[in-house]
Amino acid sequence: MQKPWTVREGGAAVTSAVAAREAVAAGHAATTSLRDGGRAVDVAPPQADLAAQFAHGQR
Repeated sequence: MQKPWTVREGGAAVTSAVAAREAVAAGHAATTSLRDGGRAVDVAPPQADLAAQFAHGQR
């Protein structure tokens, strides 16, 4: 039997949702910083329960 190719078809996620969220947050912070004279911008960590949900590939 062939392995499912997509998560929708039952395949495993190979991308971390938390890592994706952090990448978007970093890009948003960088844009905010550039638009405000280069000031430092804090990026809040993901909520602990959300990070835990995705820590083991949503299993």
